[in-house]
Amino acid sequence: SQLDSQLDSQLRSQLGSQLGSQLGSQLGSQLGSQLDSQLGSQLYSQLGSQLDSQLDSQLRSQLDSQLKEYNNDYLFTASIYSNVYSAYYNFLQKEFNLSAEINVMLNSWSELYENSNVYSAIFSELICIVSKYPKKIHVDENNLLHNINEKAIDWSCSTEITNWDCYYVRGRNISKENFDKIKTKKYTIEDFFNESNEEIKSVCLQLMIELNGDSYIAEFFKSVLKEFDNYVDKKDSKFLEGTTKGMNIGVYTLFKGSLNDYNIAYVRCYCPSTDRLFYLGVEPIHNNAKDAIASLYTVPSKLKPHIKSISRQGERFATIFDNDGIKLAKSLSKEDLGNLVSIGGNDYFSKISYEY
Repeated sequence: SQLDSQLDSQLRSQLGSQLGSQLGSQLGSQLGSQLDSQLGSQLYSQLGSQLDSQLDSQLRSQLDSQLKEYNNDYLFTASIYSNVYSAYYNFLQKEFNLSAEINVMLNSWSELYENSNVYSAIFSELICIVSKYPKKIHVDENNLLHNINEKAIDWSCSTEITNWDCYYVRGRNISKENFDKIKTKKYTIEDFFNESNEEIKSVCLQLMIELNGDSYIAEFFKSVLKEFDNYVDKKDSKFLEGTTKGMNIGVYTLFKGSLNDYNIAYVRCYCPSTDRLFYLGVEPIHNNAKDAIASLYTVPSKLKPHIKSISRQGERFATIFDNDGIKLAKSLSKEDLGNLVSIGGNDYFSKISYEY
């Protein structure tokens, strides 16, 4: 409250008046537009998405589960935001040689904050957790969190209570349990098939490849799965914009086998936008890869004759219906909407207009 009422008001009145008279239109028109457009877009796209989706989600989930009985809050003056404001005001002061009484307090605040090495503080009436900045952050050539040997983020304040499992492979989080199993080759085929989340399965496959090469994947599956059929859906280059344009796009391989006396079938395919490897479970009744991969798309039975085109992004499908189908969809009951059927491979690939 002191910083908010004193520091902010003094900064606004003293720095604001000087900046307004000295820099006004020049900063507004030149620096403002350039910094906003260039720094804003670059920093937000590069850091925002990574820190927001990767660090923030993991910290929130783990801390919230431990502190759920408390009414926790954030200390603004001990967070990443105070570092942003400190750097911003220091830049203005030093760059334009601004003199103001508040500079003494401002410099002291900046020095104390930088020396404290505080990343964030979360507190309640009963407990306070102060997290320092990580000792190490490992990224790959695309600036994605990545480390196949240990944690991608090594927190200096890590303890038995706050031991955050920040393991990442090409920007995707992987649990410590799966990471350790794969590192020691104790991750089994049963572990893979029992996992229901396709993204988790994919990152496990990625770590296996990173550690042991592509040939290890063939060895991993060959005890229970045998290659059964291939289908290649090669598209014109105009449909590959926004993809990796790699040789694996549109290549589907059906594998079949048995595990614990159960018949199983999987289609191996690759994400067009990232080239990530996926093994997608399908019904073992399929005998060709074309129909097998098409079976993952389902539509209400009554709308099946009215499909105009299909778009796919990962495991999400979007369907465009003809005019009769649009009218029919508005009158379908919940039972009709829940009666889902698949379509054959020929229909599916003739109607696919977009994959990403």
